[in-house]
Amino acid sequence: NAISFTPTAHALAFKDGERNGERIRLSPEAVEYLDGEMQESELWRQPQRRVVTVDNLLDLGATHYAFVPPRVDKGGFDSGDAGGFAYWLKNGETVYFEIMGAGEVVGRSVFPALAPVTAGMLPPSADEKALTGQASSWDPRTWTRRAPIVRQEVPGSWTARNSCQVTVARLMVRDPLHPVVLRGLAFAPRREVFDTVAAKSIAQLAFDTARPCVLLDIACRLANIACLTLLARMLRERELWGNVVLYVMFALWLRDVLREACLIRGYCQHKWLLEHHLFSRQTITEFFYHTMTLLVLIWIAVCASEGTEHLPDLMRPLVAVLGAMSWMGLLYMHRCFRFLRLGLRILPVFQALWDVSDFVFITSFFVLAGAHAGYSLSPAAYSTTEVMFSVYRLGFLGDFEVESDVEYSNEGDGQAGGSMSDLVPFQYMSFLVVSFVVAIAMTNILVGAMSSAFDFYQERASNSFVKHQAWLGLDHALLGRGASWLPRWLTLVLFGVRPPSPPGNDVLWCCYKAEAVEETGDTSQSVRTAIWTVKDSLMKQNADSAKKLEELQGKMAGFDELAKRLGNFLDGHPERDVTVEHETVSCAWGTPRKHP
Repeated sequence: NAISFTPTAHALAFKDGERNGERIRLSPEAVEYLDGEMQESELWRQPQRRVVTVDNLLDLGATHYAFVPPRVDKGGFDSGDAGGFAYWLKNGETVYFEIMGAGEVVGRSVFPALAPVTAGMLPPSADEKALTGQASSWDPRTWTRRAPIVRQEVPGSWTARNSCQVTVARLMVRDPLHPVVLRGLAFAPRREVFDTVAAKSIAQLAFDTARPCVLLDIACRLANIACLTLLARMLRERELWGNVVLYVMFALWLRDVLREACLIRGYCQHKWLLEHHLFSRQTITEFFYHTMTLLVLIWIAVCASEGTEHLPDLMRPLVAVLGAMSWMGLLYMHRCFRFLRLGLRILPVFQALWDVSDFVFITSFFVLAGAHAGYSLSPAAYSTTEVMFSVYRLGFLGDFEVESDVEYSNEGDGQAGGSMSDLVPFQYMSFLVVSFVVAIAMTNILVGAMSSAFDFYQERASNSFVKHQAWLGLDHALLGRGASWLPRWLTLVLFGVRPPSPPGNDVLWCCYKAEAVEETGDTSQSVRTAIWTVKDSLMKQNADSAKKLEELQGKMAGFDELAKRLGNFLDGHPERDVTVEHETVSCAWGTPRKHP
């Protein structure tokens, strides 16, 4: 499944195989050169005479062929400036056809920053000068020919200010949306993969294909949020407004469960379930979400059958958790959209929060230590919840009151009562330790860790965006294969997925900004990236300075050698008065200079 971005297909144009009215034939010396010296050279390392397999050439009597390099002059045979192909016939003759021109079937063409244009590559046989008013650029030394671009202005509202130079190219990979290709991109271990135009193009195509499915998931999640909002209002008022909300929630839950089952079936078909899907964070979160939804639906249905007055208040926290998870899931569904740079903004936030989860776990022990100390020094009137919330307010919000959070005195009393007055010094000491460790040290460390993690993932936002687009495309492709047992119309209505088409010979064209165009004004650039950019610039300047210094030292060494030779010359002729006036001296290190 190699993905190549280098164009390899070329179209060749040949001359008629005649020179001065006679058919061109290889001389015996040229044939010996092809079979002997050229075959043993380090450049080719393979036999040049190969068997002909094309039926049309076999019908004409050709048995073998070989490529002849340019400027081969052996025994009166000249291969020309671009080389050509020689054919061995059944009658023993060896004919030669010289290459007249070559053009890439798939070429990289840079479109200038003009008004909207329609551009295309001219066919190799077209008269380019007549169509475009310019001659084709053909250089025999490079064996390549770039066809000029046909430009035709079309009416539009664009201007040169919001247009730029783009490059058009084709990816040499068949069936780029195959699950194997998408899996290779989604779980590639090297960052360099996501920087390639090939990976970005395939990932973007995969997301464009999965876009209807994503939009349908977003619509279903919005409907679920609306149902949870109505359900929360019913629980607050202890009054059911019918069973329509429950039926809608159950239908949405059943649709999500069926979708997950088809996705698991698709992963099982490729034996990737345990490796990439079953224990992923997203799968575990969805399982917890669907389990809680089913629990709430069953609980409400059972309680509603007994009367509205039996609806317990314990159900409301579950609905609150489901509502919060629904909103976070809705935000996460937008992680692959380029609109308003949503994906590039959302992914670093979620990744940074997950990255500091271990540090939050460590910080919780310091909070629990402070809560334990406060619980031991507080009167019996204070519950464990009140003490822990007091430590939380002190540590993370910096909000506290001396009477209630330090001395733990009763409200309105203003001073500790009874035997608690003896513990006031210890209470203040506990307050000082907790405020310094939790409120100052650990909070600032946590903020620094989150800032560093966000900056780290902000720098890799583009790579993570391509990765998640490929991952989403992989889920879409496997969902279509896993839902193959369902009717096509049902798969399209429930999931927005069309059945997978058989692999063909279609290729993927991509259009992107030319390499010479630099993006400016990106406010999302991380501090780490800015520092590395300055560092690379300084290192480049230092390298240039070192190179110039080395060249200067070489010139000074040349001057020293010249002075030494001139001194030796004067020492050998002390009786002569030697005068050199502006003689031109050729120096080994540079251009001729005049020295007195």
